[in-house]
Amino acid sequence: MNISIITSVTALVILAVRGLLKNKVSPKWLIILWVILAIRLLIPVFPESNLSIFNTVPRIENVEVKVSDDVKQFEKNLPDVNAEVDTYIKGNITTGHNNREFTINKRFTDHITTIWIIGSFILLLYMISVYFAYHLKTRKFSIVKDPDILDVLDECKQRLGVKANIAVRKGGETPLLKGLLNPQIILPEGYTYEELKSVFIHELMHYKYKDVLWNIIGTLLLCVYWYNPIIWFSFFEFRKDIEILCDYRVLQVHKNKKDYASVLLKTALNKNRFIMATTCMQNGKKDISRRIKQIAYFKKPKVIWTIIGIAAAVIIGVVCLTNPAGKPTNSTGTPIETSNMVKDLDYESIYEHKTLYAGNASKVGNLTDNLYYAKYKNGFSLYTDAKPYAVNINYLVKSGPMSIE
Repeated sequence: MNISIITSVTALVILAVRGLLKNKVSPKWLIILWVILAIRLLIPVFPESNLSIFNTVPRIENVEVKVSDDVKQFEKNLPDVNAEVDTYIKGNITTGHNNREFTINKRFTDHITTIWIIGSFILLLYMISVYFAYHLKTRKFSIVKDPDILDVLDECKQRLGVKANIAVRKGGETPLLKGLLNPQIILPEGYTYEELKSVFIHELMHYKYKDVLWNIIGTLLLCVYWYNPIIWFSFFEFRKDIEILCDYRVLQVHKNKKDYASVLLKTALNKNRFIMATTCMQNGKKDISRRIKQIAYFKKPKVIWTIIGIAAAVIIGVVCLTNPAGKPTNSTGTPIETSNMVKDLDYESIYEHKTLYAGNASKVGNLTDNLYYAKYKNGFSLYTDAKPYAVNINYLVKSGPMSIE
């Protein structure tokens, strides 16, 4: 739950700032923001800071497993040690100094990990299956041997300083770069030699800057965080920004905006098709139109906006790549001393020593031996002289931060 809160807040901050500055700063800056999000997704443990934005957002604390307070039901189940007891997860949602309790049925939380693993596996299997189905399809495309087309490709490779052997296959609906270890450019029919320059420069830019690798990393992170709709939205916005940055880089080399824009329009399909380990020149007619408008009004960012963009990226890094100050936390952002309370108790032993009497020293002693933090128990006292009767359990802990196994 804490991971979901942390990643969602980070993604929302990045999406908000990206929306405000997108048309004012270099497209390279947009990718820096996505790198910050990727770091947050990959490495949940960071230093604490009073500047962390997570000091002001809700987080889950003081989590423990509780048995239902319904004493009658509890007593009813006592004779059968194998009876299923109604248990729930209890904790606090903390925002600053405000606390609000919550409870979740433990029967549901027991299956969360299984559901997450199955979901990740299914999505990853789907992504891989789509890629290999497309791979088998493209293997049937003929390898281009036309010397004129290959001359255009070699000319573009020389301009960009690309020395890799990249095959070109004729076929498909729209140009794209496929593969990480054995890259290939898929080239549909119907492009003039002049248009081929725009196509090849675009795809070679993707190859030069390892955009296929970024695509794969983004896909794997999506498979891990498949349950979060904000991450889904961020993933597809990231893919759009990769294409915008590629357009930006192409226009540094290919100065004819009009010709390049016309090629983009020619590549557009009605719908965006996402295939892992590929970079496609088009991402749907709607986005192609938006990219063409950006190309038409393309200008080098002003120095002031560049400074603002750098400052914004630094601030986002500081507030989003630090954990809230206070209690030490584990990889989920949960305080260490409470993070390990969610575990199964030995209910059979607890029921064996059941008692309703605070004065039963033997039963009370055995019960407390089976509760949380029993390893730190240092004796107990019984108070039965007058109501309210009570049991006082003493725990011995070392001074300083305490780690519970």
